[in-house]
Amino acid sequence: MPTVTDNPKTWREARRRTGYRSEEFTSHAGNDPDTNATEGVGLYVAHSRAMAGMFGGSVRKITYREPKNPLIVDEEPLYLLYQFEGMQLPEDLKILPGDSLWTRFNKQAALNCQVSDIDPPPKGTWPAGDLARELTRLIKAEGYDAVRVTSGGDTWDVLFHPEISRERTESVESTGLCPEIFGPDSKMLPDVLRGLQAMADDLIADLLEKGYAVMPEAIYLTGSLAGRNWDAESDLDLHFVIDVARFPDPDLVKRYLALYARTWNGQGYELAGHPVEAYFQDVREPHTSPGVYDIRGDMWLKSPDAAVATSGSVGLAAAALAARVIHLERKYQRVSKGGAKDFLAVCLAQWHFVRLMRKEALTGPDGYQGFGNQVFKALRRNGAIQRLLDLVHQVKQDLYIGQGDGDGQTNQ
Repeated sequence: MPTVTDNPKTWREARRRTGYRSEEFTSHAGNDPDTNATEGVGLYVAHSRAMAGMFGGSVRKITYREPKNPLIVDEEPLYLLYQFEGMQLPEDLKILPGDSLWTRFNKQAALNCQVSDIDPPPKGTWPAGDLARELTRLIKAEGYDAVRVTSGGDTWDVLFHPEISRERTESVESTGLCPEIFGPDSKMLPDVLRGLQAMADDLIADLLEKGYAVMPEAIYLTGSLAGRNWDAESDLDLHFVIDVARFPDPDLVKRYLALYARTWNGQGYELAGHPVEAYFQDVREPHTSPGVYDIRGDMWLKSPDAAVATSGSVGLAAAALAARVIHLERKYQRVSKGGAKDFLAVCLAQWHFVRLMRKEALTGPDGYQGFGNQVFKALRRNGAIQRLLDLVHQVKQDLYIGQGDGDGQTNQ
């Protein structure tokens, strides 16, 4: 059986992703201090339609080659955007050992452009065009081909050498389905279907080589991308429906397949700009999804449900719970060892609330599309759930280490 590696035009070829750009945003930076090229000179491509709209003008959807070596700027100050706030004096521009690469590049650009004179220009009058060009030169000199910025939960790329394969004016699709996955007729796009089929064939062939003759009863696309509550971070959930009872040791097979899926998912495969997650589902295992698309038969087995929770209400609830987690993290720095046990109970109660919120949504009339489940998914994406679990683990570890050591010290 041929594998996908035999054909360079399959899903393993150089990654491409879908993004959005504003028609009015130019890729050059002049000397105008109001220039938009505040994270470098290049083509600005947002990962979400809403973010592209903030750049101004009409939005165009593009498919472009994923940058090979982007400089990652994750929730760091955007110095040029805010006219180098916090870098108003010459001593502010001194490069320190603890500075991130992004901060170092910005400071060096300011030094090279001689904006650190004894009487520096006031905020709002920096030579933004010169700074943007120098910032770009420094970043490119270190081998980076783009800047990937995440700020306030939004992400965009600044492409120094953009390679665009497709571009069209973006409009709201009447189906409500993800336009990178489904066409106007609600059918899966041929390239996506072939990509998922190639992934499935390759995965099954690999299992066979390892001695596991797994012949799925069905292969489905499920999850939010099989419905209308998808977003830019949604996964392509590829479910392999298996009858484990026909194996001599079903429990052993289930454990192995779960481990195999975890390893496979860890490779970070993507298709149409979305991560692909494989899951082996027993035929007797209940599963809830807004829709179910048959990859083999190229048809809907369950038509997608309408969206129930609005993205705005979900976002507000997720932001509030994420802020609660941050509050707990900070509070723990002031908790004495004698109070750690009570603090652990507070953290566990918060985790129980999040789990109960999701459970009640999944078992309610709205099921997968329920408000609680949508908030849970948002918390998982913004990292709040992992931070809460890490905090619980840290408190438990500190309690174990500090048993019998009631010195009243704080956790710093």
